[in-house]
Formats: sequence, C-alpha cells, structure tokens
Amino acid sequence: MALATFRSEVVSNIQYRLDFNIPANKEQDIESLLQLEFNLSKLPEILQLDFKEDKSKLKSLWVNGQETPIVFENEHILLAGKNLKKGGNLIKIAFIAGNGSLNRNKEYLYALFVPANARTAFPCFDQPDLKARFELSLTVPKGWKVLANGKLKDSLVQNSTVKYQFTNSDKTLPTCSLSAPENLIRQKGWANSPWSCFTVKPIHKK
Repeated sequence: MALATFRSEVVSNIQYRLDFNIPANKEQDIESLLQLEFNLSKLPEILQLDFKEDKSKLKSLWVNGQETPIVFENEHILLAGKNLKKGGNLIKIAFIAGNGSLNRNKEYLYALFVPANARTAFPCFDQPDLKARFELSLTVPKGWKVLANGKLKDSLVQNSTVKYQFTNSDKTLPTCSLSAPENLIRQKGWANSPWSCFTVKPIHKK
C-alpha cells in the first residue's frame, strides 16, 4: 500500500507503447518491447516497476537513453533515482512476455488483465489509480485474426507474419483494461470499451 501511495503521488502522464511478437507455437516465447513514458514530480531514491515474472525474462533496460543494468527484486524492476529526472522520463525494456494472463492455446490467445494481472505479462505500474494511454503493436503469423479495441492504424506483411499497429488510446485507462475473445465481447457487449490489450485467433483452413 505504501508503494502504491508513493507512486500515485509522484508519477503522472503515463504512456505505454507495447510491441508483442506472437509465434504460432504456443510453447515459444513472445518476444516483446516496452516503451514507457511518464513524468515525475520529484526524484525518488528508487522507483519500482511491477513485473511478476522471472528476471531471466528481462533482456535489456534503457533509462533516458542510457543502457542500465537490470536490478530485479521481489517482482519489481528497480529504477535508480540517479538515472531519472524531474519531468519527462523514457524507459525502454526488451522482455519475454509472461504467459500468466495471456491464455494461450491452439485456437486463440487473449489477454485478461484483471486487477494486478497486467504485471504478469509486461512491466508496468500495476495499480488502478495510475491510469495511462496505451499504444499497441502485434506481430502474428499470416492468416491469424487480430482484435483490439483500439482502431487499426496500419498493417505490414513481413515474410510469414503480419504486423498490426493500433492507434493510441483516446483516454487514460488502468492496466487492468479488459480483453476477451471476440465472441465473448459480442455476447457481453464489451466491443465499445475504450481500449483492451489484444486477442489473436488462428484461422484453420479446411
């Protein structure tokens, strides 16, 4: 509780830019990139990012343009205050997405970030009062359908894959933003929610 209170006092104007590369084989890793922008009202000694995964899933960390050693303790990435600044900050992390809330199987994959579960997929400030804007890119095998509540901005065929780029969310949202398979979205009337992470589903040829 003290961590959440402190972060809500000093962190603002959060922007997540997430890029997931999703292979056809659900046993393979989802290589991912995060670009995180935020403002600090004052410099902390340490700023913690939530990531409920093993440290081995973290591949590289850049803080305000400088590559930085990864310090990871108790499900948190520790960002040293000496590398941060008052005002705008930019964090870049290459990582392997956690599977805990991605619900991967042969027929579909969907993200379900109920409170405190976004941290199982990507590094973030995973508390409901730290709302943010989200911009999503998904690279998937050709023939897969992709669904996100953001509008599709662009798509690019790259050999055997397609990269889909969605528009930035038009309002700030908590990291627990809802995602579900397409048929469930239709049944529950969730299609008009402002932003959800993603759903991907293979098309099986007869």
